[in-house]
Amino acid sequence: MEIFQQLSRFKRGSFFIFSLLWSLPVLVEGQFKFRELPGRQDPARLSGSEPEAVWKAFQSGRKMGWFSIEGKLVHRPAGASSKSHDFVLEGDWRGESEQTRIQLSGEGGKARSKRILTCTGRTWILDGEGNREEEITEKDWSEPIFEELPLTWMDLLMPYLRSESFAYLGPDRFLGRPAHRFEIEQAGAGAMPEKVVVTIDEDYAALLQADLSDATGFRSRRMRIGGFRKFGDNWMASELVWENRRERSSIKLEVYSFINTP
Repeated sequence: MEIFQQLSRFKRGSFFIFSLLWSLPVLVEGQFKFRELPGRQDPARLSGSEPEAVWKAFQSGRKMGWFSIEGKLVHRPAGASSKSHDFVLEGDWRGESEQTRIQLSGEGGKARSKRILTCTGRTWILDGEGNREEEITEKDWSEPIFEELPLTWMDLLMPYLRSESFAYLGPDRFLGRPAHRFEIEQAGAGAMPEKVVVTIDEDYAALLQADLSDATGFRSRRMRIGGFRKFGDNWMASELVWENRRERSSIKLEVYSFINTP
């Protein structure tokens, strides 16, 4: 694909870091490049300490400073008409504490927003004055952020990606890219997924896909990157899709604008 041919021209040391709370990779200057180009049709299996190196680089990509994302969320419920919502995500991720604002508005509807604070692995909803109002705990992960759209805190925050316990499954390919699959061990119970398999780009340690299985082993939900686009000087995901396979529905985010100040 042409876009990845262009990505390969970036100098060694670039990698993807994540906006949209882990989910949207953006190409910036960084520290990670696992293997030398040219790209490989069939990536070799990682060995020794290589899986841990890729996983640590993947987890290190959150310190991105201030950012703003604008786009459209399209909800496609099974057997019903699609519904669209304008979407804005703004955040300041400069230190150990990450503040993020999420705004949603429907056709002709009033914009609604929520602010959250993430610190030391815990997340709180903030009130209008910036004070901690309510902690998002395990029982809240499967709850919709806004009642008119079934996008949950689990979909957006993806807390299981903070796990340091994983098993390497092997090489893969995704959108023509060399990639590797990892299974997150003991991802959680109850509202949390019982098992998570993530696909990570080999060259840029970027999240490309996450499959979530429930207690029965059914792969009930999937998050996947649908494409990439250049916004100013940065490449990032232009499309993100959440699939609910049990309900046969999906939510797609189409990104129109991205601004980042490290």
